[in-house]
Amino acid sequence: MKKSLEQAVSVAVAAGLAACGDNGGTSAHDIDHGTHAPAGQGHGFSAERLARTAEIVLDGPTSEVFPLFNPVEEPKWAPHFQPRFIYPADQTVQQGMTFKTAGHGDEADLVWRINEYDPAGYHIQYLVYGTDRYWTITIDCREADGGQTSARVTYDFLPLEEAGVAASEASLNAMFAHDLKNWEDAINSYLGAR
Repeated sequence: MKKSLEQAVSVAVAAGLAACGDNGGTSAHDIDHGTHAPAGQGHGFSAERLARTAEIVLDGPTSEVFPLFNPVEEPKWAPHFQPRFIYPADQTVQQGMTFKTAGHGDEADLVWRINEYDPAGYHIQYLVYGTDRYWTITIDCREADGGQTSARVTYDFLPLEEAGVAASEASLNAMFAHDLKNWEDAINSYLGAR
């Protein structure tokens, strides 16, 4: 089981690095359908990237806000987010950290990996792998006026089969219905209650 999970994560990481490059310029109101790329030769499915970005403003300095986007701290403002950690055993946040969460709806458990982690640069990227799609979540924070933090959040999906297209579109439409203002409200509420 451990070997097959490692293989699945390795395949997802390699595919993620190849397919989910720079998202610069994508607005929260557009779905980037990217370039058609054959996926699964012989059954006629062509994958399309689906990406959206939103920027939220948070009421705290970046040094305090950025850690709230790591999987150990996120449940403080998003109690529904319940990671089950796989690596490392001591739950040190680092590149390569791997965990699972429950899937969405009928979806099987999702495997998450911290793909990129630069705490000094306030940057984190997750690679999330499901049975019919995978995606990256990239978060970049920077200081904003008045001691606030601006966080740019990009979701970039790549469906692996037809079922993944509908699931990815539904996820993007639900999450970005209000340009992640629900995240902004939840984080600011947490910061204000400390």
